[in-house]
Amino acid sequence: MIRQTILTLVALAVAFIFWKQSTSETHWSEPTPSELNEQRVLIGLKPSIPSPAPQSERRTDATESPNQAPRFYVAKREWNAQKSAYDFYRGGMLGYEKTIRVDARPYFISEDQANYPQPESACGPIALLNLYIWYTKFGLLNESVRHADTASYKQLKFKEIDQKILDIQKQSSRRSSGTHTLEQVVAMDELLQSHSTPSLRLHFEQKQPPLEQTDFLNLSSDYRAGLMAVTPKHPKTGALMEPHTVLVIRADRNGGITIANWGDFSHGRLITRSNEQWFVPNDSTQHSLRILNLTTLIPFTPVH
Repeated sequence: MIRQTILTLVALAVAFIFWKQSTSETHWSEPTPSELNEQRVLIGLKPSIPSPAPQSERRTDATESPNQAPRFYVAKREWNAQKSAYDFYRGGMLGYEKTIRVDARPYFISEDQANYPQPESACGPIALLNLYIWYTKFGLLNESVRHADTASYKQLKFKEIDQKILDIQKQSSRRSSGTHTLEQVVAMDELLQSHSTPSLRLHFEQKQPPLEQTDFLNLSSDYRAGLMAVTPKHPKTGALMEPHTVLVIRADRNGGITIANWGDFSHGRLITRSNEQWFVPNDSTQHSLRILNLTTLIPFTPVH
């Protein structure tokens, strides 16, 4: 009887230890305001996308106390000499989201990769180019590249973005598996910092499927946008193509989603096939996209 009791107690203790380890690996406590600017944690934290503020409550400056400011999270990079590559971290900051009082989403562009050189940094520069030009068009950024010819301007800006991502990669896509979404986030965040006054930062959250319509609705206001990593399905052969990045522009409450992709705009919806989530366009001649992840981007003004 005593032996049985001891064995039971040992089993309970082992179970408790495994439970404690599993919860310590998945649980992350919110930092206090004083810790936010110092905290550095590896990518992989729980989602914390702030909801868009109602029009009546939106702020256009950051004059309040930092302790009253919302929390945002930015991607940071640090060189790892042992791996000869960058480690990516997510650090917390306080700030106020940049807002816009007009619906600027009809003015997004969708450039075609076929009109540009093969990017050294693999996929990603075109999606960021579409977003960057939209940001400059509506006053978020101060343009760094000046050219009278629009086509030449886009080519120069494409090259700048491609080189920015390539610098983060530290190697050509010919020797790698392509652009990582975090590299794209860091590149755009650094472009925002260098081309805005006062300096802006880029909050990001990445979510894996299954995604909900609310995830897309949440990025459909102000200067928000999304980068969606996908695997396209060839519309004729049905074969899966190389991983690809598309810019998510907006969603509606009827289940519709609009993306910019390959020089066109695709309007479609989410569909589940064989436990995989897809974006399926209304136009059958366009590519269906198997979704890998969705990254929400939110420009904000830091409060120090």
